Amino acid sequence: DHVRVIILTGAGRGFCAGADMEALQGIDPNEVRRGESIPFDMNRRADWQTRYAYYPAIKKPVIAMLNGATAGIGLVHALYC
Repeated sequence: DHVRVIILTGAGRGFCAGADMEALQGIDPNEVRRGESIPFDMNRRADWQTRYAYYPAIKKPVIAMLNGATAGIGLVHALYC
């Protein structure tokens, strides 16, 4: 209740270089197409019930402080802010 705004930023000179490619290498593209293999648990939080519902479900303003490179999934996070 005491939080008025959330500021999301990266550490160092960049905001985000993108997803961890090593973590994604073990995923079968055919399983991803069928929705069988997703590299995160969408049901971990009650307000994250669909793939893209997390940011819109936050009841506080979220600001991205882009301090450098913003690539891949990092760009997606920035655009949601």
